[in-house]
Formats: sequence, structure tokens, C-alpha cells
Amino acid sequence: MGPPRLPLFVCVSVSRAPFSLCRKAVGIIKFHGHEIVTHPAYRRRRGARKGELVFHRSERLFLRPIWPEDWQGVLGGIRDESVVRNLATVPWPYDENHAREFAGRAFDPFHPTFLATRASDAAVVGCIGLGAVEGREAVELGYWIARPFWGQGFATEAGRAVVGIARVLGHRELESSHFLDNPASGRVLRKLGFEPTGRIVQRHSCARGQEVEAAEYRLRLVASEGERQRAA
Repeated sequence: MGPPRLPLFVCVSVSRAPFSLCRKAVGIIKFHGHEIVTHPAYRRRRGARKGELVFHRSERLFLRPIWPEDWQGVLGGIRDESVVRNLATVPWPYDENHAREFAGRAFDPFHPTFLATRASDAAVVGCIGLGAVEGREAVELGYWIARPFWGQGFATEAGRAVVGIARVLGHRELESSHFLDNPASGRVLRKLGFEPTGRIVQRHSCARGQEVEAAEYRLRLVASEGERQRAA
């Protein structure tokens, strides 16, 4: 028996959220067998000028934008030194003020950040998103998974969803990296199709308060002209 069939639409009602996402309100983009759900009404409420707010339902996860009231779920998942030490820009100790600030950030429709929740019970599994790289026209994939959910394939599942969303948004290439003492993230990136660039760089870790060696990866989302000609 194959995996359960995903619904044609996703219907969500979030406590204290501005609206309930319902059947008549959503737009559906089908991509590689997945449903990417957009909601223009919510985009207007949040003030995004271009693009649409994206929701994604994979086999076990529901990826949605982070709302201010999600700060407790974020804090519960990331307030763990074993999680934070593997991230570049997250401080340690991580407290309520950090979580509130993160959950209250404005949504960028072209560099979305998602709260990854377990579809069966809405438990916060982690966060994943796309970020602009300062000073360069580059897009970086970043994520964290709460420790109770390590080793269950959630990072790979969420990563595949966000890579698909990046393609729909028109991004041509993604970058990512991991600290050398966190090889598990390297395995996830390879499963997503990222390739090592061969470069080892010094990247600052806010949590550790020092520079840490990191391996860089790249994933091309759009084939080059030479590759297209060879394929033809």
C-alpha cells in the first residue's frame, strides 16, 4: 500500500489568527505531486506587496508561516543548546524575548520562513526557510529541528518541500552550509541534491561566540544553457 493520498486542499483554523483558511479561499499550485497552498487574502492582511503567503502539506508535516503567537512553540523547540550550537545566527542562551522577536518578524514572500509542525497533532517539529545573503544575490537554505524529532527524516522531508517552493518562486540556485562538527546536516543536504563546493570557511557562531569551520554546499535549481543543450 502506498503513502496516504494528500488532500486536494488544506483547511486550517488557527487560534487567534486573522482568519481561517478554508476551501473557497485557497489557491493551489501542484508541484511534483505536492500541493502548495497560497492565500492572497492573508497576503493583503499581512501587507506583503508581491507574491503570496505559502502553506505546504507534505506526507507528515504542515509548513506554514510563523505568527506572533507561535513564540512559545518556537521557544520550546529551540531552547536546547544541542540545537542552537549548530546554527550560525541564533544566540545562546535563547530566551522568551528572542522567540517573540523571531515570531514577530515581517513575512518576506520571496524568502519565506516556515514553522514545521507535525500534521497529525500540530506539534512544533522545527523551522525551515530561505534567506537572502547580505551583499550578494544569493539565497540560503537554513533549518533547525527540535531534538525529540531528530533521526526521523523530518529535516529531509521539510527540505524537499522548501526546495520545491524555491523553484516555484523562481530562485535559480540555493546555498547552504554546516559546521564540520555537525555532519548530520551534511547528509541531509546531500539527500536534497546539494553538492559540496569544496570550500571550508570560517563562519561565526553566535551561540559559541567564535568562528567555526563550515562546509559550503550549492544546489542549482535551473539548468545552465550548456546543460539544456546537452539534454536536448
